[in-house]
Amino acid sequence: MDDLNIQIAQARTKYETYLHELQQLVDEADQLRLKLFQVLKDALRILERRLRNRPGKPTSSYWKQYEDYWQAFLLFKERLTQTYGLFHQEHFIPSPFDRTPDDSELDDYIDEIEDTLDSYRLRRNQQQDLLTVIDVLDSIERLRVLKIPDPPGDAGKEIYTTLTKAKSDVKQIEHSISQTLGEVGVVKIKVSLGEYPPPEMTRIVGRSEDSRGDAESIAVIALNGYLWKDKLLRKADVVVTAS
Repeated sequence: MDDLNIQIAQARTKYETYLHELQQLVDEADQLRLKLFQVLKDALRILERRLRNRPGKPTSSYWKQYEDYWQAFLLFKERLTQTYGLFHQEHFIPSPFDRTPDDSELDDYIDEIEDTLDSYRLRRNQQQDLLTVIDVLDSIERLRVLKIPDPPGDAGKEIYTTLTKAKSDVKQIEHSISQTLGEVGVVKIKVSLGEYPPPEMTRIVGRSEDSRGDAESIAVIALNGYLWKDKLLRKADVVVTAS
């Protein structure tokens, strides 16, 4: 075998080794996406069943006090539907690595696949999938604080009951998503009110107007932060005060 053929054989072996690793990483990303897809599918089914029919008549006087709450749940369902749609597509070996290169293309393919592997080794695709689902949790947290007013008599009981059950459904969805995230290694960053905001885990998004002095502490946790497999996935957003 002449030197050129030896070099080609070595390059092809190197490329095939890289391709095998890339396939394993793609499969890993796809397994995570499938797990997240299933929990989103279940969540959407629960919410669609609850909000399928609008109770009462929109022209009724009692609807005025419930319209914003109803719209809030519908907007969340729309957000859930959009997120679910993003997870419909599987992860595949990216182009051009889905075909066997000619001998003359091997060097270029090796350079490209090395760059692609760097991204997959950092699990950027998985991180983005996880952050997308965490955004759903953020929406749920805003819904959880809604205080649905009591109905003004018998006429408003139907919509009131539907909304309170929808809120209960959202709590169930939150539990399912949090449990699934926990199973794949996602944990919430533990920060407490009154403690110093660790810069490696928090992002200061505001300061209290009554702050005095230089000793900063967390006054509000505006957005939860998360770790994935002990690595930072997203910092917690906090508002601080100084004393």
